[in-house]
Amino acid sequence: SLCHFYQNQYTSRKFYFGGFIMFTLRHLKAISYALFSISLVIFSNTSLANVVTLKNGSILIGGNITKQEDKLVMSTSFAGEIRITWDEIAEIKVHKPIEVHTIDGELIETLLIVDDNDIPSDGPLITLEDGSHTESDAPYVDSDDVAIINPEPWELGIGSKFNGLVDFGLQFDSGNTEKESLATSADLKWKRVDDRWGVAGRYFKEETNNITTEDNWLVRSSYDYFLTDSWYTGIFGQLEQDQIANLDQRLTVGPLIGRQFWESDETNLSSEVGLVYVDEKFDYDASAAPANIRDDSTYTGFRWNIKYDKYTFKDIVQIYYENELLLDASDLSNDARTVFKAVIGARVFLIENLSAGAEFQYDYDGSATGSTKKEDTKTVIKLGYSW
Repeated sequence: SLCHFYQNQYTSRKFYFGGFIMFTLRHLKAISYALFSISLVIFSNTSLANVVTLKNGSILIGGNITKQEDKLVMSTSFAGEIRITWDEIAEIKVHKPIEVHTIDGELIETLLIVDDNDIPSDGPLITLEDGSHTESDAPYVDSDDVAIINPEPWELGIGSKFNGLVDFGLQFDSGNTEKESLATSADLKWKRVDDRWGVAGRYFKEETNNITTEDNWLVRSSYDYFLTDSWYTGIFGQLEQDQIANLDQRLTVGPLIGRQFWESDETNLSSEVGLVYVDEKFDYDASAAPANIRDDSTYTGFRWNIKYDKYTFKDIVQIYYENELLLDASDLSNDARTVFKAVIGARVFLIENLSAGAEFQYDYDGSATGSTKKEDTKTVIKLGYSW
C-alpha cells in the first residue's frame, strides 16, 4: 500500500507539471503580450523622465529640474524635491528641451548638459535606459557654463519677482489679570536681476487691566544695487515710535554696503554696514521729572545688520534670525545712543502658504530713562501667510 501511495503521488505531480507546461504553451502568446505591455509602460515612463547621472555612477530619475546657486533641484515621486551638489553631476538628460541661461548671458535650448571635463575627444557620452553609455553628436551645454535652468522672466531682465510674508497674532488673558495683546508684521520684497527693494514693518500693543503697557511700531525700507554677484550697495531708511519709552520718533537713514553670502529659495544670509543720519524726538507729559527727560538730538550713527533664514525638514519648517545694532559713530561707548534689536524664530508651513510660528524678540534702547526699562523681551505666537 505504501508503494501504491508513492506511485499515485508521482503520477499526480507528473500530471500537474505536464498540465502546467501545456497551459504555458497554449497561452504563451498572451503572456508575451502582457510582458511586452509591462515593459512598454516602464520604458515609456523612463523616456518621459529626466535622468541625472552622477560622477560616482549613480543614476537618478525624476521630473522638473531647476538650478539654485550650486544645487540642482529635481522633483521625484519617492522623496519629493531633492537637492544635488552641482559639481557632483556628470550628465543631465531631459525628455523635452529646457532653457539654459549661461554665465555669458546666452539663452540656449538643449536636451543634454554634461561635464565638459569628462568628455572624450570624440564627443560626449550619454546614458541609455539599460545603464550603458554611447557617444552623442547632439548639441550639449557644458555644466560649467550653466547659470540658470528654465529661468523665470525676471531672471532675464523682464519685470521683477515679488514675494512677501504677513504675520498676525492675538492674546487674551482673563482672571486676576486681564491682558490683551496684538502683534502683526509684514515683509515685502521686489527683486530684479541687478537690484532689489524691500519694505518691512511691525506693530505691537498690549493692555493689562485696561492700562496700556506696550505700544510701539517700526517701518523700514531699503534699496540694494548689486555690484557683483555677492556685494551690493544701497540706501536704508527706518522710522519707529515707542509711546511707553516716550520715543516720539527715531528716524534713521543713510547709505549702506553689504554682502549676500547665500541667496536661494532654501537658505539666505546677508550682512550690511553703513553710516546713517539719526534724528530722535521724545515726548514727555508735564509730570515727568526733569532728570528723566531726554533732549531731542540728531547725530551720525554706525549701523550693522545681519539676516539669516533657512528651510529644513523638506521645506516644512523655516528658521530665521535678524539683528540690528545702532551706535553713535562719534562715541561708540555712548550707552544713551545704543540701540540693539534681535529676532529669532521658527515657522511651520501647514497648508500651502499658511504657517504657524513663534518668535522671541529682544530690544535694548539706551535712551530709556526713569522707570522705563532699557531691555524689553517678548515671545510672540503668530499665524502667517506668504507668497
